[in-house]
Amino acid sequence: MKTATSIVKLFLFFVLFISCKKEKTTIQANTTQKQNSKTIEYTFNDGITQIPVKLNNPPQRAAVFNPYMTEMLLALGLEDRMVMGSTEGAILPEFEKAYAKVPHKQIGHSFRITKEAFLLMKPDFVSGDDDIKPETTGSVEDLIKAGVAPFIPQSRRVENATMEDVYDDFLELGKIFDVQDKAKTLVKNMKDKLEAARKTFKNKPDSEKPKVMIMTSFNNGIWISSSLATDIINKANGKAVYEDVSTSYELVTFESAVHRNPDFIFLADIQSRGMSLKEKIDLM
Repeated sequence: MKTATSIVKLFLFFVLFISCKKEKTTIQANTTQKQNSKTIEYTFNDGITQIPVKLNNPPQRAAVFNPYMTEMLLALGLEDRMVMGSTEGAILPEFEKAYAKVPHKQIGHSFRITKEAFLLMKPDFVSGDDDIKPETTGSVEDLIKAGVAPFIPQSRRVENATMEDVYDDFLELGKIFDVQDKAKTLVKNMKDKLEAARKTFKNKPDSEKPKVMIMTSFNNGIWISSSLATDIINKANGKAVYEDVSTSYELVTFESAVHRNPDFIFLADIQSRGMSLKEKIDLM
């Protein structure tokens, strides 16, 4: 009986020891997780809806459905944290090696995959202009509930965007992905490069500045780039012929382009409406 009692006591002691150790381990694990977590807050804004977003950790699986956001993340050195990227034409040469690491790629700026395919990539961050919607990614509210952070850069959504909006976007992405130092350095280098270039410019009155038009494609008219493009042209000491257009892209008539009489026309070398760059030039 004594032996049996001793065995029972030993067994209970063993169970209690394991339980305490397990509890201690669990507490340590939870504490470690709490220490490693870093709350990140920002506001999703598509120009219509504004919804607060709170992340416990920086995103690790970003799905990006537009070319400019793809290159912005690559510029921040986040290729290892991307599950999908997008290009329209060739990606910038300095990003070729980094982009090769991104497992899923698409060509174009509109959604090219199903909602099921999107979810199978298990993203925790998504960016796309008109692609964040119920039938493709799920609504913004659904994404946030599922732990997927939606994002649209302000340089894309605001009217009359400027390079300052681009700088702000990089700093915001730096905060979201916890690469603030990289973002600050990148913005500083962009500003320094622009300032160095401006020192070489010859100051001319507006009437003598070259008139510039930037176009992307044809569709019963001409799709022109304005807004941010206008600011870039102005900063380069030119005169945008469609500086009165506040949106990023606008469809104008051929007659309108003739009337504006640009000195230079920049044609975007992108995959648009099945036309090659040479075909666009020939049509012009």
